[in-house]
Amino acid sequence: MALWGKDKTRVPKITKVESMDDFLAFLAEDPRLAIVKFHASWCKSCQKFDVRYKKLALEKGDICDGNGDIIEPGQMRFADVEFGKNAKLCRTLGVKRLPYIHMYRGAEGLLEDFACGPKKFPMLEEKIDEKLQMSQEEINFNMVMDEGTDLNDDIMTELKWEQYQEAARATVAANKKD
Repeated sequence: MALWGKDKTRVPKITKVESMDDFLAFLAEDPRLAIVKFHASWCKSCQKFDVRYKKLALEKGDICDGNGDIIEPGQMRFADVEFGKNAKLCRTLGVKRLPYIHMYRGAEGLLEDFACGPKKFPMLEEKIDEKLQMSQEEINFNMVMDEGTDLNDDIMTELKWEQYQEAARATVAANKKD
């Protein structure tokens, strides 16, 4: 491939995920930041995105020799999930648009997920740099804040539901009087 230049013995390790077991094994492999790309072979945006994704994996990920053995560990890991072969897995993980990115790190689990077409690739690079520079304390703090936001959302949903039910009861009572 021309993307890798003359040295075809140095290729990025991008794990091909073909099942839920593969996906879970990839995440459990080690605690480094892990980027998972969801794509479809027929998707033109995915094909354009893939060129830059492979280049990023070559810059920041594990480097393998021609036999697939890691010769140079990277800062992070990369995986690839083809939508057509893994539709159930993609639906389970909430993938609705392609290409789509999930960012994981060890015990923290899913850090972020978002649709990321070729034009938004710089956003992915910024998020990666941000995550690589975060300390464990910052990661833990962000997780607690996210949990608080989720709790707040749950409370607001419950309050709105109660208001809706109260309004419905009032409407029914008013209709009975008429």
